[in-house]
Amino acid sequence: MRNIFILFLFLISIVAIAQNPIASFNAPASSCRNENITLVNTSTNANTYEWDFCDTDLLTTPTVADRGVITGSSASLDIRLAKDGDNWFGFVADAGGNKLVRFSFGNSLNNNPTFSNVNGFLTAAGVDIVQVNNEWFGIVSIFNFPSKIIILKFGNSLANTPTTEEIILPSNTLLSPRTIRFSFYNNNYYVIAANSNQTAITVIRLGNTLQGASATFKQIITSNTWVGLEPVFDGSNLYLIAVNHGNQKPFLFNFGNDWFNDPVIQEINTLPIAEPSMVQIEFEANAYHLL
Repeated sequence: MRNIFILFLFLISIVAIAQNPIASFNAPASSCRNENITLVNTSTNANTYEWDFCDTDLLTTPTVADRGVITGSSASLDIRLAKDGDNWFGFVADAGGNKLVRFSFGNSLNNNPTFSNVNGFLTAAGVDIVQVNNEWFGIVSIFNFPSKIIILKFGNSLANTPTTEEIILPSNTLLSPRTIRFSFYNNNYYVIAANSNQTAITVIRLGNTLQGASATFKQIITSNTWVGLEPVFDGSNLYLIAVNHGNQKPFLFNFGNDWFNDPVIQEINTLPIAEPSMVQIEFEANAYHLL
């Protein structure tokens, strides 16, 4: 059975990246017992693939392991994992330490990582990582005024020192953004930001390339401020799961077929969660799981 690792940082749990992949494969309609069969992978929107025929992973009790202390960190608010070739990397937005920290695990998340700082970012609050045509990109949100989102360009390896570019937006579009996530849909790249000091979620369209100067945006006006969110595409509709400290349950945003649509918003009926900060969606065994 495959192990699922969850990293805990100051009571915040994050799992690996998701870029709206669509899992699909073709298999023979029938076969005999003990016969070898060939599966043809037809999945899209992903760079690497792993077969997993265990359908109860997310229902088992996880094991937790300490992977070290980030020196000088006082407010680690977001973490993302990515596999580059055979090596695993993690990136932590450390708002209190004014930095983005890179974890280098080597070829296994069971390894204790080495830590290095990736540029200095004043009050870095959110981070996400994506690979596009063998090139690695990241985004970092800056919490304090003037709030902004920075694009990181690593080139062909997450071990490289990235160049940076700011996403150009009008003043005060972002107010203390916390979680930020990439989404790729209909040949366009989007960045979605949870604003913790205004009652809006900001949807930014970058177009078909990750360039900050070509951005357009829409503010999704709500009655809450937000700290955590996760975009998901179920093959038909675009959804956003979002949480805030003032409500003990997450909210579901249904955007239909366009991130610039006005969403239908409803509260998800779950057990109360004390001050939720992050949220993650995983699909397993024909069911969506909210973490």
